[in-house]
Amino acid sequence: MAFRFLPLVCLLLLGFAPDDERPALPVTDTTDATIKAYTEGESRAPYFVQLHDKPVAGQFWETGSDSYDIDSSTRWQVSKLDGRVAIVEQQLKVDAEMFKSDYVLAYRVNLDAEAGTPNVTKAWIGKPGEDPTEITVQEAPADIEQPKDKPAEDLDETIEDFAAIKLGGGTWAGKLYTRVYGKEISQVWIASEGWFGGIIKVTAGDYTNQLRAFGTDAEPILKLPADILKDSTPKEDPKDVPGDGEPAKDD
Repeated sequence: MAFRFLPLVCLLLLGFAPDDERPALPVTDTTDATIKAYTEGESRAPYFVQLHDKPVAGQFWETGSDSYDIDSSTRWQVSKLDGRVAIVEQQLKVDAEMFKSDYVLAYRVNLDAEAGTPNVTKAWIGKPGEDPTEITVQEAPADIEQPKDKPAEDLDETIEDFAAIKLGGGTWAGKLYTRVYGKEISQVWIASEGWFGGIIKVTAGDYTNQLRAFGTDAEPILKLPADILKDSTPKEDPKDVPGDGEPAKDD
């Protein structure tokens, strides 16, 4: 009969033990499982990635959050560029008490793709510093225009200007988009001089994600093949060559 209560006793002792005396719980690394999902075709790379005008090799844009005791970050960077083709890497990291993950997606991007059309021609996945594996890119639907749904009656949307917000080592100006749906409020700050879509901050309830760093000295995260930019590289338009377009950093 005594054995019946043993699990309960253990739980009680564990619950009342000081934090520094509790046994460490195992941390699950989901990196391999995520990579496997892509390499086996269960997950697919997007056919479009957001990229700013006139990208330059070395530009990076990193946002992150520590909400809900989970440290997460997304880093976008232009890792290689040749004419009108770029290799864009996206590193996704998560570090929590019970799980973690760190993997990189790489996209070969056609800079001459028309606005609103697919721009990813090839994609890869891997761990930082390791050789990547090519993965399948999603097929774009015949009509990729987003349907213009009628807004919900209790949805309130506003757009306003913002200026002089300091984040990630820079000072930003742009547009603040606010959505109020019932008691839920979400806000997105988009900087007019930002890269990779320009989002510098997102809030929704207790969740906050914001710009942590940006710069122009990024090196490839994956061990990229020397010929990764090849395969029908579009011709460069001499009237539209990439420029620097670098936002000013704060001293």
